[in-house]
Amino acid sequence: MERHTTRVTHGAALFATVVAAFMIGACATNSALVNMWKDPEGPRQPLANVMVISIRRNEMMRRVWEDRFVEKLSERGARAVPSYRVYPDRAPDTTQIAEAVRTSGFDGVIVIHGLGTTTTSHYVQGYTTLEPVNRLNPWTGYYHTYYDEVYSPGYTETDQVLRYQIDVYSAHDAGSLVWSGVTETIDPSSETAVYREVSHLIIPELAHAGVVPNRK
Repeated sequence: MERHTTRVTHGAALFATVVAAFMIGACATNSALVNMWKDPEGPRQPLANVMVISIRRNEMMRRVWEDRFVEKLSERGARAVPSYRVYPDRAPDTTQIAEAVRTSGFDGVIVIHGLGTTTTSHYVQGYTTLEPVNRLNPWTGYYHTYYDEVYSPGYTETDQVLRYQIDVYSAHDAGSLVWSGVTETIDPSSETAVYREVSHLIIPELAHAGVVPNRK
């Protein structure tokens, strides 16, 4: 048999490592915007001064979510304020929101709240592959390659699905709902990953739809 040796240079190996790292990063997200609605007539202008409210029982996570959305909105040119700056003890109710809009001049409110976690199952079909097997021919003393069929049986895969709803209200339009979306995260690794992915999905979509400024 002929033996072939492949030499890999340091530069090629480094390039392959960088590409692999990029592909892992590109595929890291497990979140998607699965449902969206926008008022076809609103808002009349991008909301440039908004209050961000996260409805969470855990006050620390409430602040983390609000800060992340404020950060991403600021990158787009909007002035955004987390609700905990105004109401530090708990998320404001409807009356308090109306009061904050009136006294602080907010032209919009963004509300984030969880829809809970569900479990979904789906069946992954089995498949057959051909795998090479080297066998010694006792008559010739040489190895020959054969291909054997290997069957991988099907199985049922279960996923945890975490959903969040984001609603945007405009003070310009009498406090009406102007945009709403639902995100799904499959098998979230951590809440940190979820709020980063969700904000990364939502804010560009709001900017593209003209709901918030798009001056990135």
